[in-house]
Amino acid sequence: MKNILKKTQIFHNFFMKKTLTTKRFYSQNFLISKLINIKILGVFLKKIVFFNIILPIKCFLMFL
Repeated sequence: MKNILKKTQIFHNFFMKKTLTTKRFYSQNFLISKLINIKILGVFLKKIVFFNIILPIKCFLMFL
């Protein structure tokens, strides 16, 4: 029983340390990742707009 408790404690400490360092890391890179996400979203939105709006209009105009 004591051995199991010790193992879980070690794992818990390791996990907590990991989460703390990742939190610190994320808080530093949070704005950068936000900007990158916004850029990627912008590209996707442009593609969606192009394929759903501009392309059908072009095809429609070509058929006229």
